[in-house]
Amino acid sequence: MTLTRLVSPRLQRVAAGVARRFEYELQKRMGWGVDLGLKFRLRDDLTRYRAAPATASREVSVRPICSFDFTDEERFVVFKDDIYRRFVAAEGGPDRDDFDRCGYWVPRGAVVFYDAVESTFVKLFDEFAAVHGEARYLGQAIESGMYDFLCPDLDYLIRDGHGRVRGYAIGKGTPISRWEFEQYMPEMQQLIFEVTERTGLYFTDLTYHNVVKSDGRLCLIDLESVLPVEWYGTDMDFAFAHIDEVDVGWALQSKWKSPDWYGEFVTSLQLNPTF
Repeated sequence: MTLTRLVSPRLQRVAAGVARRFEYELQKRMGWGVDLGLKFRLRDDLTRYRAAPATASREVSVRPICSFDFTDEERFVVFKDDIYRRFVAAEGGPDRDDFDRCGYWVPRGAVVFYDAVESTFVKLFDEFAAVHGEARYLGQAIESGMYDFLCPDLDYLIRDGHGRVRGYAIGKGTPISRWEFEQYMPEMQQLIFEVTERTGLYFTDLTYHNVVKSDGRLCLIDLESVLPVEWYGTDMDFAFAHIDEVDVGWALQSKWKSPDWYGEFVTSLQLNPTF
C-alpha cells in the first residue's frame, strides 16, 4: 500500500493548500515566475483585438462527434472525471433541488480526456450538459470571438449531428500559480473587459486554476464557464424563470470564482450595456 493511500483525501487537500501557499509566498518574495515577454504579448493581443472587426471571429476547425472512439483507452486517457452534479426532476424522487423539486442528483455530464496521439486535452459534454447544462452558452462564446485571443491553443470543436458544441480540444500547457495570475492580470484585464463588452458574456470562473502558459502566451481553459451579462448577480427567481434554458437544480449564476474587480465591472456593464 502506498503512502498516498494511507493519507485521507482531506489531509491531501490540506497539504496541497499549504504547498500552494508556500509557493505563493516564495514567488512573491523573490519575484519569480513572471515572463516579461509574455506581458508584452498580452498588450499586443489587446491591440490586435481592438483592430479586429466586432463581427469577426477566429475560424476554429470542427470535428463530428461520431468520428471519435472514446472507448479507445490507449489513445483517450481519462484525465479528469466529472465530480460535479446536476439534478433530474422526477415525481417521487428521493432528493430535492434548490427549487424544491423532487428528483435525484446525477453527474453533470462532462469528462476530460488526454489524447495521447495528438497531445491535446479533450473536454466532452453529454447532450444535456451541452443544451441545458453548464455548456449552454459555449457555442455562443466561440462564435462571438470570446476566445480568439484568450484561448490561442483551442485546437478544434466537437459538434454533434444537430450542430451543437459537444466538446473542444486544447493543446498542452503549463499551469500558472496564483502569484503569476496576479502579475499577468494588469495586462490581461483590459482585454477581458473589452471581450465581455463586445460579446455580452461574462466569465464565471476566472481563476489561476483555469489559465495555462504555452509557447509564450496565456491560454484560458474551462471555456464553458460563461453566462450572459444580464444573469450576473440575479436571484433564484430569475434562475427558475430561465429553467428552460439552464436546468441544473441550482442557480448557475451563483457560481462565482472570478476576481472582485471583474464582478464590479460586470455590474457596471449591466447598467450601461455596450453589446
